[in-house]
Amino acid sequence: MEELTHILIFKTNISTTEDKLRVKEVLSNTAFVNEWSVDCEDIDCVLRIVSYELSAEQIINLINQAGFECRELE
Repeated sequence: MEELTHILIFKTNISTTEDKLRVKEVLSNTAFVNEWSVDCEDIDCVLRIVSYELSAEQIINLINQAGFECRELE
């Protein structure tokens, strides 16, 4: 079972299937991303990432570089 301290949750503007494919390209090529998902049905288009090594800031930079808005949800 995943430890909650390793789950990072973000508000994004990743809202379409095409957006998810672009994010998949980025996250699939990023070491230390164990799992990820985007809930496009949620008003915040929640991105959930399981990583034991990456920080929230590192994830935000990756997603921003892919052309999307991303900020950590608390």
